[in-house]
Parts: sequence; structure tokens; C-alpha cells
Amino acid sequence: MSDYTAFVAAPRAKKGALKGLTCTVANCGEPQNSRQLCKRHYKQAAAGRTPTADRRGMHGTPTERFWHWVTKGADDACWLWQGKTDKDGYGTLKDGPKLLRAHRLSFEIHTGEIRAGHLIRHSCHTPGCVNPRHLSTGTHLDNAMDKVLAGRARTNEAHPNCRFSDEVVAAVRAATGKRKDIAAHFGVSESQVSNIRNGAQRLQRTTHEA
Repeated sequence: MSDYTAFVAAPRAKKGALKGLTCTVANCGEPQNSRQLCKRHYKQAAAGRTPTADRRGMHGTPTERFWHWVTKGADDACWLWQGKTDKDGYGTLKDGPKLLRAHRLSFEIHTGEIRAGHLIRHSCHTPGCVNPRHLSTGTHLDNAMDKVLAGRARTNEAHPNCRFSDEVVAAVRAATGKRKDIAAHFGVSESQVSNIRNGAQRLQRTTHEA
């Protein structure tokens, strides 16, 4: 019986007894979960394998693990994330119970703290890129404008809440007569007619519509 098999066979520690203790595998440093091992190493031992701490993508600090999953190219090229990604293509990295965003982690590693309420913008418009030269901070409005300028924002008829075609919108703006008559003709409110004409609204559905 190997040492690690003996760990698996050993009695479980009492609840709370492992608080503050780290895994006994050399150079691991993760919190103990059971039988003196962290969760990942315990699973290895339970499967009959000898736990090792040389899997840099799974063990170590977030910064150490970050570099395991990055393909670093030229200074001005995209550095593409090779680890897990979310549904939008942004890299992710688990840090205990927390899920870190790879591009945000890259900015913090290379540039510093991200201001509260700010997000990270990609000048290359590549979600999986973590090259700090392609990353900058900004507000949600800044990010929305980036999408518009890059042609990636859904506007006009492409918008999911668009109610009428571009032709109808143009007709509302070109119509003459009283505002209330125009509103009645197109089945919208007078305020919508005003908003369409001044560019503040493009005949979108309201939340209370069926």
C-alpha cells in the first residue's frame, strides 16, 4: 500500500479540524479537503494515482496558473487563452470558489488594480486575447461604444427589440401633419414620434407589451 493509498484509508478529520491547513503534497499549497490532501490530490489518490504538484494549470497561485494557459506571441499580436472559456469566448480560471476572468487577471498582473465599476476593453475585439497591450479599462458605456464603432452592435432592424422596418421608421420621420395624427396612423404614442424624429428612439417594444 502506497503512502497516498494510506491517506485515503485513514479516518476522516473532524469537521473544522482542517481549517488553515494546506495539502501535504510538496509545493501544492491548496487547502486540505480530506485525508491531509486538497480536493484534486485526494481524487488522484482515490483513483490509485500518485498525486503530483507539477500540473501548473491546476496548482499554484492564479498568476502561476495563468501563464500555463497562455500562448504568448509577438508583443503586438493576440495572446490567446488556451484554458476554459465561457459562452462568449472569454477565458476563465477557477481560484477556489471564485471564477476569474483571464483578461481581467492579465490586466491586474501587468498593469494593476481595476477601478470599481470598470470593465476591461479589448482593442483587438478578440474575447480570448489576454495581451495587456490590447487591454484597457473603461465604463460599460465605453464598451458599448466600442461595439458600435467596430460594427459588432446590433442596431436598427438587427436589434432583437426592433418593432418596425427601416422603411417605416423613415416614413414616420418624413410624415407631415400633427404629431397625434402621425402617432395614430402608425399605432405609437406621440412621445415615440418625437423620440424617433430626434433620434432618441427607434420604435422599440416596451416591456409591458404583449
